[in-house]
Amino acid sequence: MKLPAWLGQWVPVARLLRRDSVSAFQAALEGGFLVAAADGTVDVYEHAVLRRAVHTLMESEPSEDDVTHLLASFRDRLHADGADARCAAVGRVLATGNLAQPGLKLAAAIAYCSGGLDARELATMEKLARAAGVEEQSLRFILQSVEGEVEAPG
Repeated sequence: MKLPAWLGQWVPVARLLRRDSVSAFQAALEGGFLVAAADGTVDVYEHAVLRRAVHTLMESEPSEDDVTHLLASFRDRLHADGADARCAAVGRVLATGNLAQPGLKLAAAIAYCSGGLDARELATMEKLARAAGVEEQSLRFILQSVEGEVEAPG
């Protein structure tokens, strides 16, 4: 498994978002979590990509406890609010923070890292995209561009 090369390109954006809008930064990560959880579980590959994304985009070494707490907060919100409500909330924040494209790329990378994008993950991607104001054609382009950049586990 490799982390997509494009992720490093978003470090400056993540830096600005952390400074100006922690909620937009966290929404990008939560979008990835929502896609990973679409099939009812976050598998070991999805979890590893989420952890590595947090470390890369934070430009620091957050403690494993901090990363675990962040991912647990995503899980708790999903269980409390439901997938549709979380997709709507995350999409709105991504749109407001101008992070829709990179947020959707991260979500797609997580799905492809664990063997491809299944129907449930695609449905979640579509919900996130609609809520973020991303047209279906743009989402398809994002998915195609990410698919070739990520190695599925073998």
